[in-house]
Amino acid sequence: MKGFLCFIVMTGLVISVTACGSSQSSEEGSQQLTEKTEQTTPENKQNLRENKEQATPENQQQEPSTYLNNPHYIDEGQYQGDELEIVQALNRMMRSTLSGDAESYRSVLTKKNDQQVNTEEYLKLFKITYLSDPSFYNGPSEYHSDMEVGVDEEIYHPETNLHYFGRVIYLMFKEEGEWKIGERKG
Repeated sequence: MKGFLCFIVMTGLVISVTACGSSQSSEEGSQQLTEKTEQTTPENKQNLRENKEQATPENQQQEPSTYLNNPHYIDEGQYQGDELEIVQALNRMMRSTLSGDAESYRSVLTKKNDQQVNTEEYLKLFKITYLSDPSFYNGPSEYHSDMEVGVDEEIYHPETNLHYFGRVIYLMFKEEGEWKIGERKG
């Protein structure tokens, strides 16, 4: 029994010494892994960019959105019928946010959505600079719409010089024979 107890105590000491000795290398490994992750994921690149901007205020307005000067629209040549009309509405919406054209922006919104949005204020705050990879869905879902469209999107916020990239869903409705944006989710 004494031998077994001695073995357990010695094993515990070996584990403690090993753990203490490796905690520094484990922390270094974790830091290296974090640094590699920060270098490779878009979200962490964005965080690093924001941290740089906070550290050097003179650079705050110098770094534009990735696509601000070269917007990326959905390629209309790949679609037809209702899908083409929806893509055209989304591209018009994006174009109007970049130009600040309130009338054009209102023209792609449903009547209900147009009444809920202060268009002029919205267009000052947000610029959609990238749309890509639409997926169309008109089956049953948690949302009420004639068609749901998921797209990759980048939005640029000029006042804060921040940009966000992610997948969003647009709820589309057919109004007076035209596809209109009813709501944006995401």
